[in-house]
Amino acid sequence: MELESYIGKPDRKRLIAAFKREPVDRVPNLEVLIEDKHVERMLGRYAGNTLAYGGDPAKGVVDPDKVRPMFPKDYIELCEIIGQDMILFEQIWTPFKRMKPDGSKVLVSDRSVKNKKDFRSLIPPSEEDIKRNLVYLDEYKGEAAKGTNIGVGILFGALLTTLYEFVVGMNDFMINVYEDRDFIEEMFEVSTEYWIKFVKAIVTEGLDFLWPGDDIAFKTGLFIPPKLSRKFGKRDTVVSLSQQQMLISQSFSIQMAGSTIW
Repeated sequence: MELESYIGKPDRKRLIAAFKREPVDRVPNLEVLIEDKHVERMLGRYAGNTLAYGGDPAKGVVDPDKVRPMFPKDYIELCEIIGQDMILFEQIWTPFKRMKPDGSKVLVSDRSVKNKKDFRSLIPPSEEDIKRNLVYLDEYKGEAAKGTNIGVGILFGALLTTLYEFVVGMNDFMINVYEDRDFIEEMFEVSTEYWIKFVKAIVTEGLDFLWPGDDIAFKTGLFIPPKLSRKFGKRDTVVSLSQQQMLISQSFSIQMAGSTIW
């Protein structure tokens, strides 16, 4: 597939400079999800989508034993075709699991958790979930270092969306925000503690771009009113998460209702 040429090879410094509002030679290119058919058309072969090979985590939780991030060699080739400055791998959803009758573990996605008892029966996210992603981070960094200036980043941390979309369900979640705040609080705490550990591990390993992404609002306002939102989560936990995110200060963004705020 032929595309019109662009000025300047992919370069992570361009995107980082734009986030810092510094002059750049051209508008940086960063697309989170390029879907399977588009990738195949551009590369001339099947290579999955830019979030995964073998599944689509943008549409929901996927089995990590069957689905992995796009292979970095394919991703870099795609970036060189379209001029994209970064490759991203995803860890969007908080990996809550439950044990199946056969002893295997499955990610929770059936909106079946309706109270504390249900929640406490789940297997919480663990260090093993983090270690799995560090393997992919090293893989991405290693491939990007082979003669390119393409950066490496991660899209992660849909703390709220995981709970209302897959664990509890939107209607029941929002009702419990008012009727069983302790239940919501407990889920927030477990989720936040996991993401704090995740961010610490990722920052320690080193990367160029950290993108915490969560759907927390409509175009006209937050799902949970600001006054009520401030009552959730221990203050030191929330501040700690924010500090860990900011450790990788080259670039920082929050996705709200489909718009990106820097």
